[in-house]
Amino acid sequence: MEALDLQLQRIRQLGDIELKPCPYVSDLFISNPPHRVGITHLAVKPRFLLADPTGTGKTPQMLCGFGFLKVKAPKLRMLVMAPKSAIFQWRDSVDKFNVGLEPQVVGYDSRSGKMHSRFHRYDVYEKSEADVLLLSYHQMARDIDVILEHIDNFVVVFDEVQTIKSAQQKLLYPTAKKLSQKAHYVWGASATPIMNRLDELYAIMDVINPGMFGSFDHFKRTYYQLALTSDAGVIHYEFVGYQNLPQLMLFMRPFYIKRD
Repeated sequence: MEALDLQLQRIRQLGDIELKPCPYVSDLFISNPPHRVGITHLAVKPRFLLADPTGTGKTPQMLCGFGFLKVKAPKLRMLVMAPKSAIFQWRDSVDKFNVGLEPQVVGYDSRSGKMHSRFHRYDVYEKSEADVLLLSYHQMARDIDVILEHIDNFVVVFDEVQTIKSAQQKLLYPTAKKLSQKAHYVWGASATPIMNRLDELYAIMDVINPGMFGSFDHFKRTYYQLALTSDAGVIHYEFVGYQNLPQLMLFMRPFYIKRD
């Protein structure tokens, strides 16, 4: 893995790489060198966060990366977890940037946008042969046991992965982590992986690459500055800031790209 990471680092420095034609990828997108670099990382890194700014093509990079993986593993499928408002945009992007791949929105009628019953969703997980299944985060949380029972050999995408929020989140975080642990590839997309606190980054990366930071307590001891305080004779730790951030970014580097 170290040799691969060094090779990817050189590709980042060059800012471009030549990609072979792919039968599952249209020619509408991969003419841009930064996109080719992102696609390459996704195709060779099983656990990766794409943190480019909004509107710079994270969705098509992931769809193109999936297309390249399909060449080697034709039965591979993609599960996309996204905010409800983005699900149909993802469906349209599959039609635009992929060739010969079928998307299916789980739980909604594609024409009316109305929700189907949970039994219809369960039927989709069990019987659908679509290459890309698209569902919302809350559908994932409700249906996680059925998804894990019926779907194997898949890439999972967590779009707007900051939706998970934190490791203290009781619904989305644990179910997303279960899905991640079964997936062959896990990709996250977010222009804002840290919105308020560093523990949001911990939760995101612990879903994308479970265990990379160790326990949350270990993460806090390493990167949080804590001071002993006393309140009514009770001694406790109080957060006062962060520490070792250059060390954190160096550790993170093989697992994410964030470009201007």
